[in-house]
Amino acid sequence: MTLKFVVLSDLHVMPEGELSVTLDTGMRFEQAVDAVAARYGNADFCVLAGDLADLGQPAAYERLKAIVARIPIPVHITLGNHDDRNSFVSVFGASHLAETGKVDKAFDIKGYRIILLDSSEPGRVDGVLTASQINWLHARLAEAMDRPVVVILHHNANALHINSDDIRILEPNAFIDALKAH
Repeated sequence: MTLKFVVLSDLHVMPEGELSVTLDTGMRFEQAVDAVAARYGNADFCVLAGDLADLGQPAAYERLKAIVARIPIPVHITLGNHDDRNSFVSVFGASHLAETGKVDKAFDIKGYRIILLDSSEPGRVDGVLTASQINWLHARLAEAMDRPVVVILHHNANALHINSDDIRILEPNAFIDALKAH
């Protein structure tokens, strides 16, 4: 069965009336939502993969939430290094927190397991996956040994040989080992 999904990342939404590096990022996100609706309205879901708010302000998450409500397909969210987990949860609700204490999620669709991992860590630019998250990941992968798995997180685990390599996952080996076990 074919799975079709959209991943949007690095939205860097600012509160209404504020700009990020001269850009109205909220307006740009609205344009992306319009494109998703026009071209990918038949997708199974959309993932917002971190750096949702540029400075993590509650007002930015309020704006983001209003825009997300316009997306015509199910939306699943995780966080990146620009996000503030407490501000996000204050706007989107504690139901977004997994037992790991982070915005992690697993769900099944069309014979696939989808896993979202929150690689943000307060005060850090690089990504961090805690021992609790690695254990949670192992359990979610073990539940899905009979099907393909898609794992989505904000930070990359391996060097891409580009400027952002210095903001990848700090210690990727446990993450990579978990993936290899599947």
